[in-house]
Amino acid sequence: MSRAELIERLEKAEGGSRELDAEIALLSGWKVFSGDNWIGPGGDIAVPAYTTDINAALELVEAKLPGILSRIEGNENYGAAALYRDRFHESCRIGVAVAKTRPLALVVALFKAIEGEDQD
Repeated sequence: MSRAELIERLEKAEGGSRELDAEIALLSGWKVFSGDNWIGPGGDIAVPAYTTDINAALELVEAKLPGILSRIEGNENYGAAALYRDRFHESCRIGVAVAKTRPLALVVALFKAIEGEDQD
């Protein structure tokens, strides 16, 4: 699955899922071995719950874009996230997203930021 396809699926998702976590992991350097055996870039063997655990989503942001500032808002039925370089100012914003949950929004903002860097 391409990054753009995953962004679209995450934006439309009604909630987090292990299937989406697996797709995020694949685009983040994880490898699948036989069956349900995975290995992450740092040697981890359990795919984090990126789409339901805000801490896992934040750790992914830090791993992919070290030093990035994040602003996260929302409640149980709504999430918004924005990523910034250097300071919280619109001119420094590199990724923004709205989704059904805060973890989903944060992961979407991350992949949008990465996509924007790839195009620069």
